[in-house]
Amino acid sequence: FLENEVSLIETLGEQAAITIAQFQMYQEILEKKQAEKEIGVAAEIQTSLIPHTFPTSAKYDVYGFSIPAKGVGGDYYDYIDFGNEKIVLTMFDVSGKGVPAALIMVMIRSILRTIATLNDDTKDVMEKLNNTISLEIVEDRYATGFYLLFDAEKGIMSYTNAGHCPVILYRAQTDEFEFLDTEGMPIGIMSGVEYGQNYTIMEKGDIAILYTDGITEAMNLKHEEFGFDRLKEVIKQNKKETTREICNKVIEAIKNFSGTAPQHDDETILVLKMK
Repeated sequence: FLENEVSLIETLGEQAAITIAQFQMYQEILEKKQAEKEIGVAAEIQTSLIPHTFPTSAKYDVYGFSIPAKGVGGDYYDYIDFGNEKIVLTMFDVSGKGVPAALIMVMIRSILRTIATLNDDTKDVMEKLNNTISLEIVEDRYATGFYLLFDAEKGIMSYTNAGHCPVILYRAQTDEFEFLDTEGMPIGIMSGVEYGQNYTIMEKGDIAILYTDGITEAMNLKHEEFGFDRLKEVIKQNKKETTREICNKVIEAIKNFSGTAPQHDDETILVLKMK
């Protein structure tokens, strides 16, 4: 090749390289948009599976919410109304975030709604759920969870904790708080695990709070956590309100505390109040 021909070929080569790079970038943008679209669909499906309406009763009041940190979350709460003033409340926090965690959340929901019954103790339901999930998911995926059965007619609450945050129980009569907890490792780590079970009596004005650590560990720009004390203070200040109003006040308090600091965990809460 002559010198001018080599120069022309080099110029054409550089232009071709730019074109190829632009094409690759365009392909990456298309793939990213497709992934975002799929995540959006997954988020819509997940949102549709979480309760947005709650049972009404002359004996109790219940309400909850969940705010995912990344569009699709691993937090899950639910209720099962068995009628005759008997209701199951449950909450789970799947390890990890995004679509994989959401898929495990859907598995837990489906299995739990199939096996939940008034004939089994809460510990037995958790054991069945754990044995089923342990066979289906990989080792590095697990979920903490809390399962309680409330008989509002008798005021009796039976409950089992699988490595989740203990339930905070506000006692109206003493204006104090208790923590409800039992022994038991998270769901999905290994089969054959035995879970604990305990009971308590709820009286008029008592408030039980199920939550994930995204609530208490919400951080502000100073890297301070919202914590149990602030959560309990919100509950105490709004003890006369409905559970919906209590949840709204918790959201408001966390937003005011966090400010513009980004949150890295899903925020989920479910409140039960004895009328």
